[in-house]
Amino acid sequence: MKNWVEIFKSKESKEAIGEILKAQHKYFEFQLYDFYHIPDYSSFVAALAGDEIHIGIVTSQAIEPLIPLTDRLKPLRRKREELGMDYKDILDKFAITCGAIIVAYVDSNGIKQGRPNKIPLIHDLVFIPDKELIRDMHLINEEGIRYIPIIYNTLPSDERNLFNYFLEVYFRNLMKYFNEEEMYILLRTLHNNLEENYLGDLIDSVNRAFEKALKINKHG
Repeated sequence: MKNWVEIFKSKESKEAIGEILKAQHKYFEFQLYDFYHIPDYSSFVAALAGDEIHIGIVTSQAIEPLIPLTDRLKPLRRKREELGMDYKDILDKFAITCGAIIVAYVDSNGIKQGRPNKIPLIHDLVFIPDKELIRDMHLINEEGIRYIPIIYNTLPSDERNLFNYFLEVYFRNLMKYFNEEEMYILLRTLHNNLEENYLGDLIDSVNRAFEKALKINKHG
């Protein structure tokens, strides 16, 4: 396996998509630099946390004013491109923030699924992870998918009620990194992990979401 920590340390700051503004042991929230390049819901992001990399899955997205607005926003009847030309500073008044549940980390001992012992710091940079890193995360030591119980138990109750939707989008994102044969292997490890964590009731939902995502992926 590559030395991913050193690889991320060697990345230029301009490669980052944002930086952490809030963190706790379960997840981190980060603000994006580019208003038009938001990481997809349920996609992977990676924070360079000192001598570690914390890998998260995006489970929330929000657009918020940077300062409290005293007046209600008025409709402008402009397309995105027109807004950029007619109101060049309008996007500077807002911030896009994303929340990511931490599902894996990389340190001097390698890559491991689960929560790290430390939390990232405020202003730590967030990147879109390399495809090979995500493959290593699932394939090294035959880890498979062991982190779905972490996501399920971390989501707020109202989001947990929509877990089937999360799973479908998650599998579609995961298929960007693995072929169909590999996906079925990963699915079996997920089944085993759900049983081990007394979440066997989720297996039917996982299977339905997987097959639906696979069908969509095949037909574009």
